[in-house]
Amino acid sequence: VRVLGVWRFDFLTQYQQRMEVDALLVESDTPDFLIGEDWMYALGVKIDFLASEMKWYAEDEKVVVPFAGIGTAQTP
Repeated sequence: VRVLGVWRFDFLTQYQQRMEVDALLVESDTPDFLIGEDWMYALGVKIDFLASEMKWYAEDEKVVVPFAGIGTAQTP
């Protein structure tokens, strides 16, 4: 995969938690958003697919980041 550059996101989640993310922009023909496994293991990230949220602790603060995936908008 060819890396085209780095983009820094600085935003608030829907829970008013500030996040800063450095993302690699890569050449791809899909709209996928990839998260590094090493980063997830290092922070102890848990992915809750039913709630569509990623959760982890940063120091003493619980961080919750919502996401949308394939099937998120579908109803049973």
